[in-house]
Amino acid sequence: MTQPSAANETRPAIVPLALSAILNEPLPALGAFRGRVTDKRPHSKHTQLAQLTLAAVDRVEPIGSAFRVELKGSWADKAVRRLMKGDILVLLTTGMVILGNEGNKTQGNGAPRVRFDQGVTGWIRRKDGSEELWSFPDPERRSKPLSAATQPKSQSIPSTPSISATSSERTTAPSAPTNTADPAAVLLAAPSVDAETAPPTVPKVVHSAPYEGSRSRKRQRRDETLGWGLVTPGPRYLSLEALQELSQTTVRAALPAKRASIIAIVASVSDICPPKEDASVQNWYRQFRIVDPTKMDEAIELQWYWPTREGLPDLSAGQILLARNLLVRALPNGSPMLLSGSFSKTAHAILAPDLFRLKPPPGVAPATMSVGSSAQGVKDDVWVVEPSPEEVAYVRRLADWARRNSSTVDSARAKTAATAVSREETSNGSAPAVKVLPAAAGRPLLHVRDVEEGKFCDLLGMVTKIHTPAKLGTVPSNQAVSLYLTDYTPHARLHEYPDPSPVGLPGRLVLQISLFGSTSAPLAALMDVRTGEVKRGRLVWVRNVRVKLNRVGGLEGTLVEETNPKFRTRANVEVVDLRKKDHEEKWGPRAREIQSRHREYWAARSLLGARI
Repeated sequence: MTQPSAANETRPAIVPLALSAILNEPLPALGAFRGRVTDKRPHSKHTQLAQLTLAAVDRVEPIGSAFRVELKGSWADKAVRRLMKGDILVLLTTGMVILGNEGNKTQGNGAPRVRFDQGVTGWIRRKDGSEELWSFPDPERRSKPLSAATQPKSQSIPSTPSISATSSERTTAPSAPTNTADPAAVLLAAPSVDAETAPPTVPKVVHSAPYEGSRSRKRQRRDETLGWGLVTPGPRYLSLEALQELSQTTVRAALPAKRASIIAIVASVSDICPPKEDASVQNWYRQFRIVDPTKMDEAIELQWYWPTREGLPDLSAGQILLARNLLVRALPNGSPMLLSGSFSKTAHAILAPDLFRLKPPPGVAPATMSVGSSAQGVKDDVWVVEPSPEEVAYVRRLADWARRNSSTVDSARAKTAATAVSREETSNGSAPAVKVLPAAAGRPLLHVRDVEEGKFCDLLGMVTKIHTPAKLGTVPSNQAVSLYLTDYTPHARLHEYPDPSPVGLPGRLVLQISLFGSTSAPLAALMDVRTGEVKRGRLVWVRNVRVKLNRVGGLEGTLVEETNPKFRTRANVEVVDLRKKDHEEKWGPRAREIQSRHREYWAARSLLGARI
């Protein structure tokens, strides 16, 4: 009798099986069972085994039904890694060996066991509703498989990997994809009721090419609306929608500690603004507005500051910007805003969309796709990076989306350009000014970089060191405690300390203030009673500091005791605690600004140390 050709063979129907019935009834030619993954044991290189525990998910199953699945072979390592607890797993019985429940007492009343040693084919339904094929063939079948040697006598071994047996009608159908255009979906489709006509053999399964199956196309469409953003072994890139959610769900006081990395399309670019002569922040400034598929209705503002013009990125509308570790702020309307750092150079890349498409232009090989205009590496003013393969793949996907939705992108760019800052408003260097908190009349609260000889001012900064000639609170009026204070803003006329520094920070960042007599008493709260050392990093406010020149021509501050009895009880030095309401109202924004610069400074030092 001649065998029918593969083209004329009819695929056998898949018979759904209950977990509780697998040991008690003969298996059909091709069956399938499903369960929820409740436990998994990783692959052992010694035994070549990985183990799964499945729990019943169908209402017709007895309560507490459990099943143990063993995967044996080098392929089992990748297979078990693809699964997570809570996933629903549908498995075909092809190549399955029933081991019974002997030696399985630790699983609770001897849960039944089966083993796959020729590979496994199935389907996963994730907890979020997504579906994917779970197929791992055995790449090496050098010896006779266990399924051919230990098969129960009641079942015969056909010439194909399937197990032939008398089929019985089942009433529980496994959940499976309904798209029959994909061969993988046909394999896992709901079975036919008439299982008696199933032929004894199963033709070889033909899988779709990568990213060409119906479910892959469906997944790509779903990713375009839900899957934007990228998680890599290094940075995690947020979509702009996720960035807005972060801004709205984070307490405003905690936002200065937040950092975000983004890959987005540049919608508009403002002119470069030089620093204003009377501004406290002497930085060049440029503003960008960015969009991505999750945020096309309203662009996100990105402000880039740097002491020199060369440190500002040269961007144009339509390009793709990759930027890491940007500061996150919130506008009054709740929308997020991104800022570049002040000390550490912002790692970024400027990418041309035409070079990063899923189908590159003719003559451009994927291996030649690089950042393009800017050279890679850390220079004096810029830090341009080469994207990783994961980042390149994401940029290609974003560029391809922008090409296919060019009208939407153009509309967003036009809308953004209409609301952007005009050239007339920025040509005079009108960058957003930094607020200076109100203080006493004629005596502002200054940054260290703004102090001037012969002037009186209030200062807020971090303590790096305290030197005291006596116990704090007992210092006589003719002696002074040296307080070393910084807000991480440099001043060219401060003393330049070496590296490593005896006062905690090298360079010209620390101002020495001499506190005479009882004015230093509040600093006792900063001393560690166990070690006698100062608790560095705490914030201190100092009132009415007189700035003068020391003996070597550098700037320093002095604060003397009040001679008027009326004001002797007034505090001129106060340790800042933002948990107190009045401290938060007085110094909250400035304190968080200093803490942010503190983190940026030490992060930059760490990066430089790592590169050295």
